[in-house]
Amino acid sequence: MKKQVLAMLTGAAVLLLMTGNSLAKDACIECHTKVSPGMVKDYNVSAHAENYVVCSTCHGEEHNTTEDWQKAQMPDEQVCAECHEDQFDQFSHGKHNFG
Repeated sequence: MKKQVLAMLTGAAVLLLMTGNSLAKDACIECHTKVSPGMVKDYNVSAHAENYVVCSTCHGEEHNTTEDWQKAQMPDEQVCAECHEDQFDQFSHGKHNFG
């Protein structure tokens, strides 16, 4: 039951992010196509892109220009765990978490 509720909440959050951040995604993609095209290619074929998980979902909304690149957040496993609970639990209980 907990996983069903979490899945529904996650779905609702994704829908909100899609509407609220669709312009941000376009700005990210537009700029990073010039700056780091390999990263954009990777994103475009990822499950995140297929599920409309935009850049700011994981990297925050503070970075908007080439001058403020330091404001982009580098997500850690806690950020990933917000959507990937099962994978996080497996990782956190495995030997690779102690590296």
